[in-house]
Parts: sequence; structure tokens; C-alpha cells
Amino acid sequence: MKFNCKYFLLFTLFFILSFDLCEAANIEVIIDERIELTSIAFRLAGAKEYVTDCAPTYLKEVDDYFSKYKNHPLIKYIKELRDNEQLNIGYSNVAYSALLFDIREGHVKPNFNKDSELPKYKYWPKDSFLKYLKLLDEFYVYTKFEWFWNKHEESRNTSKKEAEEVINNNMLDLHWFEEFFAQSPKQIYMYLALANGQHNYGGINDTNPERIELIIGCNCEIDGAPTINRAMMDVIPHELCHSCGDSVARTIIPQIISSFNMIYPYICQQTKSFGYGDNNPEVAALESLTELFANVYLSHIGYKYIGYVIARDDFRGYLWMADALRFMKNFLENREQYPSIVEFLPQLVAYYNELPDRFEFLMNKFLACRPYVESTYPANGSTVSSNLREIKITLSQPMINAFGCGLIDGYEQVKTMEYRLSEDHRTFILKLDKPLEPGKQYGLLIDAPMLVSEDNFHRVSNNYELYFNVE
Repeated sequence: MKFNCKYFLLFTLFFILSFDLCEAANIEVIIDERIELTSIAFRLAGAKEYVTDCAPTYLKEVDDYFSKYKNHPLIKYIKELRDNEQLNIGYSNVAYSALLFDIREGHVKPNFNKDSELPKYKYWPKDSFLKYLKLLDEFYVYTKFEWFWNKHEESRNTSKKEAEEVINNNMLDLHWFEEFFAQSPKQIYMYLALANGQHNYGGINDTNPERIELIIGCNCEIDGAPTINRAMMDVIPHELCHSCGDSVARTIIPQIISSFNMIYPYICQQTKSFGYGDNNPEVAALESLTELFANVYLSHIGYKYIGYVIARDDFRGYLWMADALRFMKNFLENREQYPSIVEFLPQLVAYYNELPDRFEFLMNKFLACRPYVESTYPANGSTVSSNLREIKITLSQPMINAFGCGLIDGYEQVKTMEYRLSEDHRTFILKLDKPLEPGKQYGLLIDAPMLVSEDNFHRVSNNYELYFNVE
């Protein structure tokens, strides 16, 4: 079977860890028409978190069919909502808005009492939400969305089957979540969002606290059907920790928020880039606690590439994650004293309240870990002969065997046939596909997310642009 994934080269270094899952049946995979409807609508409106290319075959069909409806009143209203920064409409509140309506008899209908308070995400005003649902219903009917949905039944079955296989052969020890959080969720529903790319969300049902609802994006495709990548399954434990642990984490946030207020100016740009809002230290605190809990779980199951996850957390702004994970060993080594994380919370409060005093050290440590482009051949801005056959990119650290490049507007494209990594793993050597044209200016954009250190999994900070002239 042929995989097609945006970051496939990066993911080839990972492998699946298999576990005997006596309770895997507790997770039910669902592909929901409502979630696809909202995802596609926000894709048409240009919402960046819903504009992905992770499942190119399916998403091309989406674009081909729905592009003619980009001027529908619904799309215009979504853009209006997005332009209102006070509303902050995007990411999770869009995903979960799909669970607040039903599709019955060919129409979108709210499934909550319109005279009462909006069940979820109260920062989406109820009058705006009801107007949105009304326009969503008109869009559903006008675009013949049901026809498009039915057309893809076979590929949805492939997506669901693949996701179930990934879950049933992956790293989910549901007993751990019960013991760690001192609660026993009975129902776990994983909504597979075909158009959501790499974005995932987790939460508790408002009306049924024992029902956990995860919305997991498809970051890959198999045989033309969207699916979840077999090598990147740490997102499900993270979302389970959100669902099981948010109430626990929120009990200590008032006690540590002053610390986050002090460090937030240094991490706000990173957290914002990952969709966690702007000027919201409370969200940063909640998200970092959830990620810490998930990393304790990944360590518990022996996840080999926990180092990659921690490096990614550093990039998100959680520079203390490795230290916090070491601190959590005190919890794990004293379980008689701490039967669950609840009893250990006073220790976590004290740990987080020390962060501001150590933050400058953590920042310097993070910056020292990051690889950078040390040199290139040809040198940037130089002039070369048209006989040039190889380009060399040398990094400051040994790198994993993954490389990606793109175009730079206004410059000739450098067409490469293949690349290889030098013996010391520090230099990428690109073999040119065809001779360079005399008198031309060439440009090559080197993707930072693909340049990842072999030793500590940190990535280059920014895309690198290489320019040269041909004599």
C-alpha cells in the first residue's frame, strides 16, 4: 500500500510500538458528516488550520467540488467571524461546534435548547452561533453536500479500517489513565476528521462526563483515503490526557498562573503559532500540564522517541519539559504516598512556581541545542559555473536523514535528482537534475521542519534561503 504524507521522510525514522490491548474496544472510531461539513466550510473560508494538504487525493476532490461555492453567504460570514479577534473563532471551537447540531431530513438542526446557554465554548456568542448554523444549513442544501458525502463512502470505510488497525496495534494502556487521574472514563469516541490534517482536539461531553470525545485529524493518506500516520500516535494519549486531566489541571492553575504571567511574554509567539491563542497564559499553563501528563505516559510505555516529543515541546515554548519530566520521577517512585496525580499536585505547584527564576537558564539551554546551517556550497550570494553538479548544505550538528526544499518567488528553480547525507551526517549533498543556465539567478528554500538534529531532535529555527548566480 502506498503512503502519501507531507512529512513522510521525517516520519520514516519512527516505528510502531505494539502492545497487547485488552481494552482497545473501548475506543470507537467514528467518521462524522457534521465534522466534515464544518471542516470543509472553514477550509473554503481560508482558515489556515483547516487548509491542509496532508490527504491530497481527497482534498483535491473537496476543492474541485466546493471551490465554486466560495462566495456563499456562509463563507463570507465565517470570514467576518474570523476577522473579529475578540471572538477567536477557530481550531477546537470549530471542531466541537459540529457536535452541537444534527443533520436530520437533509437539514442542519441545533441539538441543544436554543433558549438556554450555549453548551460549549461560551466565547462563541450564541446569536452568532445560531446565525452560523442557519447559514450552514443553507450551505448544506445548496451545495448538495449529502451527495458529496455519500460519494466517498468507500474511501471512508478504508480510512476507518486503517485507523482502527493503528489503534489496536499501538500504545494505548487505558488502565494507566484510570490510575493516573483516579477516574474511569467508560466511553471513548474518536472522531476521525478527514480534512483536519495534523490538528487534534480532546474533551469531555457536557451532558455525559463519562463520554470522552477526541477529534483526530488525518495527517496522511493510504490508497487515496485520508488516515492517521502509524508512526506519529502520541497525539491520542495527549488528547486523552486533556479529556481525563483537564479538571485536575485546572485545580492548580490559579496557584501557578502568576508564574505563567511572568514567562508568557517569552513563549507567546510559539504557543500562538500552534493555535493556542494570543495573550492567554492560562491556556499555555493548561496545555503544558497536559503535555507533561502525556509525556509521563509515553515514558511509561517506553516510547523510544520521547526525545523527539520533548524537542517539539521546546519549540512550542515549553522549555521546562525535560526537567519537569525528571521531576515527575518523584511521583512515580512514591506511588504509595501518591496513589494518583491528585495527591502530587502540591509538589507540581511548587515546581511551576520556581520556573520564572530558572527561565533564563532554560532559554539559553534551548538556544544552544538548536542546529543551524553552518555553510553552503556554493556560498550564499556567490557566482558559480554552469558546470555545477552538486549543492552542499552543512549543518552544525549531525542530522537525521530527512530533507525538503521549495521555490523562492522571482528566482529560477533548482531542480535536484536526489540527495544523500555525508558520512558524518552533517552535510546534505544534492545532485542536480539538469545543468544550470548561464546568466540566471537561482534560489532554493530549505525547509526548517525537515532539518532535525540526530542527537537531540531539535530543528533549525527558520527556513534557510540559498541564492547564487550562474556566470
